[in-house]
Amino acid sequence: MKRLRKFEELNVFGSYQKRLAVLLMLATIPNAFSTFQFLYIHYRPDFYCDIPQEILNKYTNLNETQEEYLLNLTVPWINNDQYELVRSKCWNYKLSENTTEGDIGIQVENQTVPCRHWRYSEDAVSVLTEFNFVCEDAWVKPFAVSLFMAGKLFGGITGGAISDRFGRRTVFLWFTVWQYFFTFLLSMSTNTTMYAILMFLCGCGALVNYMAAALLSSEVVPSGNRVLMFSFVQGGFSLGYTILPLIGYLFQNWRWFLRATSLLGLLYMPYFWLIDESPRWLAAVGRDKEADEILLKIAKHNNLRIESDHKESEANICNEEKNSDINTETVDEKLGVLKTLKQAARRPVLIRRMLIVCLAWFCINLLYYVIGLNSNSLSGNRFINVFLLGLLDIAATVWFYLTADKLGRRTSYIVMVTMMAVFTVLTPFAGKCKLACYLYYLAVYGAIFPAQGFQHNSRSTGHTTLTTVLVCTSKLIASAEFSIIYLYTGELFPTALRHSITGISNAVGRIGGITAPYVLYAGDPTSSITTSIIIASVLLASAFLFFFLPKTVNQTLPQSIEDAVNMKSEFASCLSSDRKNSSSEDNI
Repeated sequence: MKRLRKFEELNVFGSYQKRLAVLLMLATIPNAFSTFQFLYIHYRPDFYCDIPQEILNKYTNLNETQEEYLLNLTVPWINNDQYELVRSKCWNYKLSENTTEGDIGIQVENQTVPCRHWRYSEDAVSVLTEFNFVCEDAWVKPFAVSLFMAGKLFGGITGGAISDRFGRRTVFLWFTVWQYFFTFLLSMSTNTTMYAILMFLCGCGALVNYMAAALLSSEVVPSGNRVLMFSFVQGGFSLGYTILPLIGYLFQNWRWFLRATSLLGLLYMPYFWLIDESPRWLAAVGRDKEADEILLKIAKHNNLRIESDHKESEANICNEEKNSDINTETVDEKLGVLKTLKQAARRPVLIRRMLIVCLAWFCINLLYYVIGLNSNSLSGNRFINVFLLGLLDIAATVWFYLTADKLGRRTSYIVMVTMMAVFTVLTPFAGKCKLACYLYYLAVYGAIFPAQGFQHNSRSTGHTTLTTVLVCTSKLIASAEFSIIYLYTGELFPTALRHSITGISNAVGRIGGITAPYVLYAGDPTSSITTSIIIASVLLASAFLFFFLPKTVNQTLPQSIEDAVNMKSEFASCLSSDRKNSSSEDNI
């Protein structure tokens, strides 16, 4: 007779869970490095066209006066968006075949041609300055970011399935190795093609280990401590966000920046011995003996009293006789990932649930990366700006911890997304309300951020400090939403499919991440009223659909498909009862 899987050993937040929380927090710190590495490796300082190379090859040892003469001769002066006279970034005057007698025999025509060499205002060596991804090749910058996000999409789908097939620990460890290995190879790129391929491969591993850490943390703690446990995981990412500018400042050559962040992976080698598999997953796939061993280990670490095998067996047999319906669920848990997925596909409620979650992932990814990858557009020191945004991420983690249990995951998401929709609509009008801008700024950020450091450097003349305050507030909310959706998605689906569906939902969300760099590339996303209204409408639709999802606060994680199906939302139940009443009245 098969034993029932009990998890009493997991119903306490003891020393084992505390140790795991710290380990996972430290492990997720580098995830912020890979996510926001583009702020440094894709940094583009001010630049303008240089003297054509054929002239420099002909005339060597030029003094400063001669260089200035040749620059004025070969590079047009134009008006920028602020109506300032500057040298052209993308055009040289066309060289004439005729020459004149003089100190420097160069003649140009009144026509322009694309320039091929540039001068940059800073010594920092980024991918853009080394490979010259500017002007005609500027499309490579958003394309590379989209390749990274596409890698996350692919890794989310495949990594989730691998995790549900081979385990959380296996995926967490090996995809962590994957991430560091390909990040180091990326630093060795010699051309655009190699860089693009390695960028995709880096993305494949950058997400999966974080997802595995998030799910592993939620499956070994009581329901009342899932928010606390995930706060450690997200807190590690936020801490990495604040450390990132220090690494960027110390290693301003993009190759050494990537090498430094990848070699940090050596510090995590002991994790192969420190991290255990999720006992819930082991039980869900029928590996009871291994689950027992880990549960026994957890009990010993937490100083729990363990009953003898004889008493435990008698108790389990008694429970089996009294709860034959639970036996059916236990068999269902051990069908395997593919069979379980087929059964889940026949449950419309789970399909609807996944579609609603996928839309939420898309909205959050789009907004989070549009804001996060645009921090270099803020005026002031770019390293300090990223550090301040990292502090916002930490504040978002604290906010998540304080509200996720009190308001609930579903209510928290609805409230936050509605706020985001309002801020998204208000942002294009921000410049028209200077007094409200100043008062709002003092009330929310005055004690933390210096006002002069947060003047938005935008083409639009209407944007003032309030624009940046709204953007920073949106960043705060988007970060908190990320924590909510990561935790909530795992709570809505059965153990055998938890990582697969989280991976699929996350992968669909990465379409928003793929879209984000093109939104930035097209221009300032905070200045278009039409775009703001469209985004706000999608956000409000997502918030409304969340009413159809069940509440999960202090609820046991669904172990089987039936457990997940039996989770009902009051809103959906109310609508279904109204339909039944209406139908019965019609029959009368």
